[in-house]
Amino acid sequence: MIRVGCFSCFSQTNSGSNATTNLSARIDFLCDAASNSFFGQDYRSAITNLTEIIALDPKADNSYCFRGMSKYGLGDYAGAIADYDQALDINPKVGGFYCNRGQARFALKDFAEAMADYNKAIELDPKLAVAYFNRGQVERLSNNLTNAISDFTTAIRLHTDPMEFDIFWSRGDVKMRLNDFAGAVADYRKTLELNPLADVRTNLAVAEKALSALERK
Repeated sequence: MIRVGCFSCFSQTNSGSNATTNLSARIDFLCDAASNSFFGQDYRSAITNLTEIIALDPKADNSYCFRGMSKYGLGDYAGAIADYDQALDINPKVGGFYCNRGQARFALKDFAEAMADYNKAIELDPKLAVAYFNRGQVERLSNNLTNAISDFTTAIRLHTDPMEFDIFWSRGDVKMRLNDFAGAVADYRKTLELNPLADVRTNLAVAEKALSALERK
């Protein structure tokens, strides 16, 4: 899943001369086109527009980032990593760039490098909720379940968008593995409260059955 904030895909150009004004206008046009394509999931068109922006403004770190996200959307994870590397070469202080690169590395099952990127993202931006969520997924797969719970809980506290139900679902799954059936039931119910269409009813039924059996002992 790709999560983004604003779409600011080019470095600020200086105004003044007609040539600079024309360049800025062209970049503005391409940025709008890339934005529309990206959010419309037409990733190939977005890549075309972003590549032209980069040719006009080679220091456009966000353009590399969004081109990487477009490549990620097409399943080109290695290409996405290459673009995130370029963005980080230009601006190594953006936590979101590390988080996105970690996501691509996770997709390639390079969990150690993904974890390193999520750690760096959190170091740079301690309020980046998706970095905690993604790091929690690595910890879950690595069987570091207590750490996973901690990261999912932090992500829930920081998150503000409707995809928050994913975090409750993931935390519920980890609680099940820890035999915290009451906690799992609560998280699965919260998942359904946030998204009644979430495919979590079977998980909830299993957790409720396990909790009921525990309470009868």
